[in-house]
Amino acid sequence: DVQRHLHEGLERGRGRPSDDELEAIRRIAALSVVIGDRENAARWLDHLEARAAAAMPPDLVHERIDDLRRQALAS
Repeated sequence: DVQRHLHEGLERGRGRPSDDELEAIRRIAALSVVIGDRENAARWLDHLEARAAAAMPPDLVHERIDDLRRQALAS
């Protein structure tokens, strides 16, 4: 239910994402990790990477998301 609420609050579109949108995506990914759904977390981290690349240089985004991905998806 929490993930659904966060998802419903996401902005739809292709423009520059707001900080709130990026934070909501991170929270959804984190909740997926907490409930043990690493596959869903990976999908949300992919989405976060794509959306964040509209707001900052892609190489910086990749570096930051890669760190999150390692932490979140480590077994």
